[in-house]
Amino acid sequence: MARDELEAFDDLEESEPGRSSHQWQPLEAEQQAAPPSRRGRTLLIVVLVAAVAALVVWRLWPEAATPAEGDTAPAAAVATRATSSPTSTYVDGNGPQAVETAGAPAPSQVSIPAPAAPKVKTSDPESVTKAWVSAINNRDTDNLDQVQDWTQPYSALHDLDDLDPYGDHGAMGGKAPTVTKSVTLTKKPDAKPVDSSTRRTRLATVVVQSHTGQQTEQRWTISTMKDDTTWKVTSASLDSWTGKQ
Repeated sequence: MARDELEAFDDLEESEPGRSSHQWQPLEAEQQAAPPSRRGRTLLIVVLVAAVAALVVWRLWPEAATPAEGDTAPAAAVATRATSSPTSTYVDGNGPQAVETAGAPAPSQVSIPAPAAPKVKTSDPESVTKAWVSAINNRDTDNLDQVQDWTQPYSALHDLDDLDPYGDHGAMGGKAPTVTKSVTLTKKPDAKPVDSSTRRTRLATVVVQSHTGQQTEQRWTISTMKDDTTWKVTSASLDSWTGKQ
């Protein structure tokens, strides 16, 4: 009996390795099969991520390639404006010949000295012409009484109202106080009657400074005649004027 038990025990030990091997074989097969499955899942995730990235790029590409609406205007379309000084020219008071240019800065006010009678040499027709046109522009107000007092000794014009550029509708209306800055005389080629020893006609270009800071260039035609030893202004007309800052 003892021998039978030992043989049975030996049979049990011989059978254990077989049983143990039989139990672990599925686990080893599972371990060997697991890596390919994980690699498959990883590959699938990579493909999905790449597909999503491609879709995002495809959706965003038209917006990135299209310029902003505000950037489509060409630089050449920006308009520029000249900054030249405004200039207006009038002839016989009939309106502007040159349109004023916008964009120029306003002039600064300046101090104008008190009006004074111009110096004059009545024996010289050009001195008389300069004095008369200077007197009518050396103004404190639009009152002509002072001008008539100054020019009475060398003027045959007793009524200056029609000649005064400082009236309400005149070229210099609202610009007083003013002062004459310069007077330039030139001959008038087509003057009639022609110049003689007792008659002269001159074109006078006058620059006048206003207290507003603006200067005006006036162009006059002035005739003088000799009365004994004194030359006197017999006619005058303001042909045109140009206001510029």
